[in-house]
Amino acid sequence: MNTLAHICAYLSRQAYADAPELRKIGQTLVARYDRNGTQAFISTESAPLNNGRMFLVFRGTEEIADILADLRYVKTSFYGGGRVHEGFNHALGQVFNGLQVVMDDHPDRQWIFTGHSLGAALALLAAATWKPATAYLYGCPRVGNRAFVRAIECPIHRFENRGDVVTRLPPPTSPLQIWHSLTHGRRPTLYRQAGKRVRLAGFGHRARAYEASTVGVRVS
Repeated sequence: MNTLAHICAYLSRQAYADAPELRKIGQTLVARYDRNGTQAFISTESAPLNNGRMFLVFRGTEEIADILADLRYVKTSFYGGGRVHEGFNHALGQVFNGLQVVMDDHPDRQWIFTGHSLGAALALLAAATWKPATAYLYGCPRVGNRAFVRAIECPIHRFENRGDVVTRLPPPTSPLQIWHSLTHGRRPTLYRQAGKRVRLAGFGHRARAYEASTVGVRVS
């Protein structure tokens, strides 16, 4: 593992495993979460290495429950500001309380949030909530509107492979989104992408493709 971009891509792929392999990158598991289709884990580096960074890693789309969350793309109000994808927000809520406990226990650590696909969307919502040092997102769909994007207070690095159609979903708007807003007495808003886009040479949406395409990649 040679760069933070590659480490986070590796961790994002490991989130799909029943038992994440962390020893090869000098990390240990702190906690795991699995509730109603939302899965995540927290890992840490040893204190002398990189000031003991801690990583919050969300698993991406893999089960039917995740796919249903992806499809429920009308917006809901986000307490940090703006409006966000209702399904993604609901998915984060499944593990919110458990994550809050660990955040409260380690307020002074350097936190890095990451994930792939749905996991990237959840990492972005989590970053807007807990304000980590940075977030590294792989194949991230659109999550919220302009007001949500502007309210994010930490650096966001959004990695995109060539041909990854997920990064263009959900559409900025649709008849369903417009109808939902108008029937609830709100002006329709558009989905926006968040953070700095980092274009990669890899192809496709798979987590393994992102891991391969981030070898040697550094971001400023």
